Amino acid sequence: MLFGMLFSSKHNQKFTTVDQLKQVIVEEWNKLSQRFIDRSIDEWRRRLTQVVQQQGGHIEHMTV
Repeated sequence: MLFGMLFSSKHNQKFTTVDQLKQVIVEEWNKLSQRFIDRSIDEWRRRLTQVVQQQGGHIEHMTV
């Protein structure tokens, strides 16, 4: 979800250097709301907890 948001507006752009990619990541990151970032972190916590409970096994996709 997070990386989808970061690159949704730049999906056709070709990066020829790592610095170009870094610049776009920082620019797009700065556009994200803190609420969105917090929700993404919470989602990953829930998913990682499920992975541990499944002892590394398959988990179903979760939505926020």
